[in-house]
Amino acid sequence: MMRSWLKYAFGICLLICAWQSYAQQIVYPINQHCNVRVLSISSAKTASQNKSPETGWENVKLPDVWDIRWKNYNGGVWYKIDWEWFCEREHSLNQPIVFALDYLNSAGAVYLNKDLLWASQHLQEPLSKSWNMPRYWILPASGLKPGKNQILVYVNGYAFQNAGLGKITFNNVHENIKHHQKSLWNKRTLFEINAILSATLGILCLVIWLFIRRDNSFGWFALSCLLWLLFISQFLTTETYPYPTTLAAAQANLSFFILYILCFSVYLLRFADRRFPVLEESLFVFSIAVIVGIFFTPLDYAKIVLGTVFLSYASLLVVVYFYLAYLSYKTQKTELYLLIFCLTLIGLFACVDVVRLGNAETA
Repeated sequence: MMRSWLKYAFGICLLICAWQSYAQQIVYPINQHCNVRVLSISSAKTASQNKSPETGWENVKLPDVWDIRWKNYNGGVWYKIDWEWFCEREHSLNQPIVFALDYLNSAGAVYLNKDLLWASQHLQEPLSKSWNMPRYWILPASGLKPGKNQILVYVNGYAFQNAGLGKITFNNVHENIKHHQKSLWNKRTLFEINAILSATLGILCLVIWLFIRRDNSFGWFALSCLLWLLFISQFLTTETYPYPTTLAAAQANLSFFILYILCFSVYLLRFADRRFPVLEESLFVFSIAVIVGIFFTPLDYAKIVLGTVFLSYASLLVVVYFYLAYLSYKTQKTELYLLIFCLTLIGLFACVDVVRLGNAETA
């Protein structure tokens, strides 16, 4: 009786192991007759950017943020993707396979069967940035092994920036172009359009302010546009330069965001013909102290400090929005209703962009 139960238990364990192995395998169609099967994806910490470790590999699912399992780990990580291609009987692979990577955070390198395909310009500080840059590589059939192939991805990044590896796909050239263009639209083109519009409006308001100095709301708006451009530029640049380190770049970027929120809030109040001299001056002095504190924040506390400050100042803009909504209801002024309508649209578009960007990373 005991032996029977042991056999059943052993059989169940085998089924569970087999299911886990099968669940990790993902099949990507290349054409009607050929497919790519991902056999396993694993990662391991490393002290070397030139050689993958022999031990320490852990199975992962992509997209992966390594801070979830390796708390506050900063440095290098290797990702190993074992895969194979296969075709139906009497068919052969007569076209290249495209390997696409949604993002890697922050700098890295990609190898196919230990041959280098691509590497960031700077794998050490100041690190290159690829977290908002989708990439792909065309793998010719003649360069692939008939059986199992292996892609190694080296990533160097920081826990406070959610370092890790994004979603991967295998496809044919034509289908990959469609996917890549959509990903570029979500991750880069939208920010480029935003930057162009902000620069145009900022220059226009600056010119108006230079001719009409008595209305300083245009000056505040022009200044807020400049600060917004400095902030959003970090979403488009692929190098940390001119900053010496990734942490310094993040600290400077958050400082631009703080000053943008303050200037834009003052612009909104001036547009509504409201002034709070003591409160405004106090906020600016306090914010300067916050910015100084940001630059003295050690790396281990960067994630919680930078995240808390960002949410706090974003909340300040929300408070100003509701104050203006109350003011428009109280005064019944048409221009305030129009301002609230525009701010609401901006908020909705911002939420949609965040959701789309998140879906693009996890789809």
